[in-house]
This record gives sequence, C-alpha cells and structure tokens, in this order.
Amino acid sequence: MKVKILSIGHAGFLLKTEDVNILIDPWFYPAFFNTWFPYPNNRFMEDILLDEKIDYIYLSHEHEDHFDKKFLSKFNRDVKIICADFPSPVLINELNELGFTNLIHLGHEETFDINNKIKCKMFLDNSHNEDSALLIDFDGFTFLDMNDCQINLNSIPKVDLMTCQYSNASWFPQCYNYDEKTMKIKISELNDILKQKLMDKVKHSSPRYFIPSASPCVFLNPSMFHFIEGDTTFLKWRDDYWPNSVDNFFKKTFPNIDVVELSVGNEVDIDGGMIENKQTIYKDELDLTNIRDYSDVRKDEWDVDYKSTIDIEKLNNYFKKLISDNLQLTLCLTKNKRFVISSDDKNYLIKLNHRIDKLVKEVDDDFYEKTKINYKIKIPSMILEKIINLESDWETALLSMKIELNRKDDVYDSDLFILLRSGHKPTQTKKYMSLSKKVNDVEMISKNGYKFNRYCPHAGEDLAEVDIVDNCITCPRHHWKWDLNDGKCIRGGNINLTME
Repeated sequence: MKVKILSIGHAGFLLKTEDVNILIDPWFYPAFFNTWFPYPNNRFMEDILLDEKIDYIYLSHEHEDHFDKKFLSKFNRDVKIICADFPSPVLINELNELGFTNLIHLGHEETFDINNKIKCKMFLDNSHNEDSALLIDFDGFTFLDMNDCQINLNSIPKVDLMTCQYSNASWFPQCYNYDEKTMKIKISELNDILKQKLMDKVKHSSPRYFIPSASPCVFLNPSMFHFIEGDTTFLKWRDDYWPNSVDNFFKKTFPNIDVVELSVGNEVDIDGGMIENKQTIYKDELDLTNIRDYSDVRKDEWDVDYKSTIDIEKLNNYFKKLISDNLQLTLCLTKNKRFVISSDDKNYLIKLNHRIDKLVKEVDDDFYEKTKINYKIKIPSMILEKIINLESDWETALLSMKIELNRKDDVYDSDLFILLRSGHKPTQTKKYMSLSKKVNDVEMISKNGYKFNRYCPHAGEDLAEVDIVDNCITCPRHHWKWDLNDGKCIRGGNINLTME
C-alpha cells in the first residue's frame, strides 16, 4: 500500500492513502493561556487541511498543543474522531461541546478496522496520566505514533516507523525558583532521562525509520524568551538543535535506524514498506523567520492581560469542592498540609483540611518566609480566576510557564500536586492512590542477589522485569535510578529503595 505522511507541525501529521486520510493532533493556535506557539509558524497549513477530505482525526489527549479547539471548531462535525477511552469523560465532553458526536473511543490495546486493509490499535498511558498512542497498520506497514505517551515498555510492539517526543517541554524545573547553577544541573539530569526514555522506546519498537515529533514549542512574549534562549533551557528551537542533534544521537546509538526529518510542509512517500521519496511541498509558504519577527506577527495573540480580581470566598469554595471530589486522596493528607498562593498583590494561606470550612485566609507578604510552610505558588490572578471558576485547571496553568514555584525542601510533594493537577479528574487521583498503595505496601523481590522494593517508590512502576546493570536498577517509567549496593537514588529524585 502507498502511504503519504505530511508533517503539519509539532506532533501533527496527515496520513494519506488512496482511500483514507487520517489527521493526527493538529495544532495551530496558541496554547496554555496564549503562551505556547508552534514553531515554525505553520498557520498556512490550516486552510490546506480544511480543503482536504479528512476521514478520521486521531486526538491523543487533551493538552492544548494536541487538542486545538479553535481549529477543530472549523471542521465538519461529521468527521470520525478516534480517541482513547480514558477513565474520565473530560475529552469526550469537550468534543461533544464542540459538536463532534461521531466518536470512536478505544480502550487499552483495543483495535478498530478502518477498512479491510487499514487497522488501528490503541495504547493507554500506564500511569495516572491520561495520554495515548496509536498503532496504524497499513496492510502490513506499521506506523506507531507515541507522541508524549508513556506506555509499559513490554507493550510496545515491533514496528516499521515510529514517531514520538524527542524534546522536553515541561514546567519542571523551569518554573521553580532555582539559581542558575542548580537549574543547569536539573536540566542536564532531565535531558539524560529524556534520552534514556527515547532509547528505551526505540529499543523496544525496533523501527526501520524514526520521525522526531512533538518538537519544542516557542514562547513569543518577550518576557518569556529566557525559556528558549541560553544555557538554562531545554526548550531548544534553534537550527543547530533540530534535526542535527537527533540525527547525530541516532547515528551513535541506533546506526541501523534512519531518522526522517519532517519539518512543516515536508512529506514522505511510503511504497512497499520503504520510504521512497521525501519532498517539501509547501516550501514557498513556510515561514522560517526568526523568533522576534514571529513574535511581532503574533503580538495580538500573546499580549494578554493576566490581571484580575480574586474573590476569596470563591477561592475557598473551589478548594472545598476539590477536597470533596477527591476525598480518597485528601483523607490521606496530613491535617497540617498547607501552602501559600501569591497572586499579584495578594497572598493566601491554603489549608487542605476536610474537617474545616474556612480553608483560605489572606496573609502578609512575608508570611511564607517566616513559617515552615514548604510551598509557595506564584500565579497571575487571571489564571487563578479561570481555575477557581472551573474554566481551566492547574495542569494548563503550570504548562503555561506563567507560574513560579518556591519550595524550601527540594522534595516534590506528589500528593499535593496530584490533587492540584488532576483534581478536576477524580478518576486520575483514584488511580494515583492505587499506585501509591503498591508503593506503601513495600512488597520485596529478590534479583541478582539483591532484595528490594518490587514497586518504584516514586510512582509505583513494577521493577520485577527490569534488568540490573552495573549494580543499578532504573525505573522504566520516569527513569529514576538506584544503586543497589545501598538503595540510594542516584538520578531523578531523593526517595531511596528499601533494601534487605
């Protein structure tokens, strides 16, 4: 079967055959409170796609750089939407609100036949996160789109072509108030983990071809240029980073795998299972202007007033609802679980205690510095208002990079942030609790003469089938690494393995 794969930017592709066209994760408009923009500027592709006959759209998850509601609102509502059957109904509800009702939602490893030659298989993220990957079999030629999804490595099939995230676009550590030296160390550690994740995915899928995708976003507000410039960033967009760094990395690590560079407007032809041709079909339209020119063009989109007025009663009611909706998690929180929210000229002490009614009170500017409270979250009032009005959520706010985080102990409070990030989806917090239970049970296993936790003490990943290399074990989920001589965590965090 002949297949054409056209890159539309970021994690977006148009897969074209003689009979069926499949659109994947199209993204054109600013995401996360108008902070993220695709690079290069791909807006010209919008009309091209709207003029195409699109039979199916696959949406991997609800993050705004994969689920572009403004673009989708321009689409014919009869198009078939392929998405994962996540435990929470958030994505389905959003699609229904847009008017899409022809939905094909698939569970983990569930299959769907597009026709007698083209078949799909869905994979769901194996953590508490709601993300997905899709395997498409074009009459024997297999294409795996993993985008941002983390699935059990043993579930990854052998494929002909794989595409997945090759760069990191994360609020950690960028949003934390680290000094420059510490930030460089944190980013270096995270880049090492990212490379390891990529290596593991590629090793298990053994593709003939690899397409780097889900490339870094850019920030066009000049006040945020520091996220994409200098030595303390991993959100690389410069020409010297892509594709050369990916290509060079693969030549050293996987010499038998061909890296297929597909920037916006690039297309490859696949015939008989082999990539026969690559061409840039929209060269004249592609805008490769420098970042400051791009910023000028989109000023009306990123120039947002982030100030508003916070109603303290509404803020209190928001946290009361967050607690009641996630009671299984909040019952496990210490009665003294407190943190500070700083929003413009106001500071609020938040008590996450289901036993009291007044959870929020205004405090002085220096309250955080004078107490033992660990966390302070600095957030623009407009974004905070959207959250408490249930028009947005903390995950979107964090990814906007408009939040600054301070913590006195450099230890991630997973319970607090699971509540904030996933509290609007109680099914996620329940799954997190089930994973945490595995961690807390501390089931021990014996391997290569060592006896240690069966489940990763960070997120509950099963370590039973993980190989021990140089007296160390590495979690396949987040790639934390432990020295089995003493159980000390040597990469990723500060939680040690229990040893016997």
